[in-house]
Amino acid sequence: MVNSRGLGGIFRPRSLAQVGARALSGDRIVANLIAGGCQGPLSSVNPKAEVVWWLRPLATATTLQLMCRRSRWLARLPAKLPALRVRKAVDSKLLVTDLREWLPAATTDAILQAYGTLFALSRRITNLGDAVAAAHELGCPVVLKAEAVGLLREREPRAVRTGLRSGDEVSAAGDLQRRLGKKFGEFTLQVQAHAEDHREVLLGRFRSAPAADLDTAYDALLRLQRLVTDVPKITELEVNSLILAKKGASSVAVDGRMRVEL
Repeated sequence: MVNSRGLGGIFRPRSLAQVGARALSGDRIVANLIAGGCQGPLSSVNPKAEVVWWLRPLATATTLQLMCRRSRWLARLPAKLPALRVRKAVDSKLLVTDLREWLPAATTDAILQAYGTLFALSRRITNLGDAVAAAHELGCPVVLKAEAVGLLREREPRAVRTGLRSGDEVSAAGDLQRRLGKKFGEFTLQVQAHAEDHREVLLGRFRSAPAADLDTAYDALLRLQRLVTDVPKITELEVNSLILAKKGASSVAVDGRMRVEL
């Protein structure tokens, strides 16, 4: 006599991948399992007939379609990557001389520029008077940003002032220097030119606007990939934002963050 305790999982399974059966009884086994509440896909393997039974044919067809698509993708020929001109020596020198986990913004910009990332024109200064002079040099409107090691981690939302259209507006943003100086101590200011007629990355087309330059976005991604491949000690890298222009115009980055393994 066989103890039936624990046999429910065998005779009343919730799911079953495949059922093997003889030629005459396969259909009956599948029907009995479905009637017993089996919820998974079932296939009746019949050595004398090419018949397959599925509990959910639509889901199964979708799965098979995705499997075929994945198979074609894996079998594709590798794309030939374009040759990229980079200055690896610059990165090596900067990473040796700056031994901080979060690299300063100026160092991050220099490393990214060595790998071909074009940044919006800017000036880094230490006082508000020089910020006003830099704004006149670059041409308004400008963006005023505070930079400090602590700011890289905390992402102080009030450390950036945008759309400053005159020297007076830049001077009026002096509360940024007074307020953040108490919290972070030593820090610098960056005055950056606005990227006019550009927009932050949303690849594709906007209504009533030309398509963004996808070739530039593709090139930027390849350069970031090359950078992290050449410098494996980079543990975190962000370009925020990459401002894409229409095709034929200059696309620029406005900010970057980089973290390295010490």
